[in-house]
Amino acid sequence: MGKRVLVVISGANIDFLQLGLIAQSEGASATASRTLRVRIPERPGTMLALLDGCFEGLNIADFQYGKYHATEAWPVFTVAADDPAKLALLPERLAAGGYEWEDLSGAVDVNFRAIPLREELLTSPLFLRLDFYERSGALHDFLDKIIRGRANFFYFNYRQSGERIGRALIGLDFDTPETRESFVETLPSRGEGYRLCTPLDAAAQKRILGA
Repeated sequence: MGKRVLVVISGANIDFLQLGLIAQSEGASATASRTLRVRIPERPGTMLALLDGCFEGLNIADFQYGKYHATEAWPVFTVAADDPAKLALLPERLAAGGYEWEDLSGAVDVNFRAIPLREELLTSPLFLRLDFYERSGALHDFLDKIIRGRANFFYFNYRQSGERIGRALIGLDFDTPETRESFVETLPSRGEGYRLCTPLDAAAQKRILGA
C-alpha cells in the first residue's frame, strides 16, 4: 500500500507554519488508528529513539513536527494497525519508555496540518524533499542510514496517501553551514528504498520561510 510523505528541513522566521493539506486516498485508511502527541527532549537522536522503541510493528499514517521550543519537542503521530490489539499496546510502550503523551484524535489543528515552527531556534537549516517506495520500514531505514547522527530534525510533514510512492518534506538543522554543505555534497539523490532525495530550491525555501 502506498504512502505520501513530505519532509522539510529548514529555518523559518515565523511563529506558525501551515502547509496545505496533502491528498489522502481510501488506501490510507486502516482498521484502527489513533493520533498521539508525544513529548521528547529537543536534542539530536531522540526522535529516532522514540520511533525505534515504541512504534515497531505499527504503521505511521501521518507524522507532523515543527521545532518551536528550545528544550522539548511534541511530534504528532497518527498510527494505525490491522489488529487493534497492537495499537492498544502503544500507551504501555510509551509509559515504559518514560514518555508523556496525549491523544489528539480528531483535533482540528492536526487535521489542517497547522505545524508550529520558530526560525530563531535554528542554526543552519535545510529542506529536503524525499520520494520513497512505500513499504514497511522504508522511511525509517532512510532516516536511520542517511540522517542519524548527522543532523537534528526540526520539521517533518508526512501523510500516507495509499500511493506506491511516499513523499515527505523533512527539515534538518546542522551545527554549522559547513556541515550542512558537506551533507548536501555527499547526499545520494537516489538509493536503496528511495527514488529521489533533493534539497528544495532557493525560491521554494524562501516561500516556506516567509522571506
